Amino acid sequence: MQALREGFQNMWSRGKSTGKSFAIIGGGIGAIECWMDRARGKTDAKNRAAASAIAGAALAYRGGPKGMIVGALGFATFGLIMDLVMGGMGGEHD
Repeated sequence: MQALREGFQNMWSRGKSTGKSFAIIGGGIGAIECWMDRARGKTDAKNRAAASAIAGAALAYRGGPKGMIVGALGFATFGLIMDLVMGGMGGEHD
């Protein structure tokens, strides 16, 4: 019973940490995208891809320039794939 309790406590702790990370990443991408929407005067997939790339590069900062490029490309690709899967590639979104 003690092992089960410790397992749940460990899972809860890691879950909170992961949730915080996702919130920071999502909030960062959302903030950058909103800024780009306003700066460019339109809302489209380019803003979402660029915001994802900036966030990916920022998260990979410690990996140096090569790591930042990989992070930017990875996040931008993932963002575009998610838009495609969720039907957001039609241009404007709500």
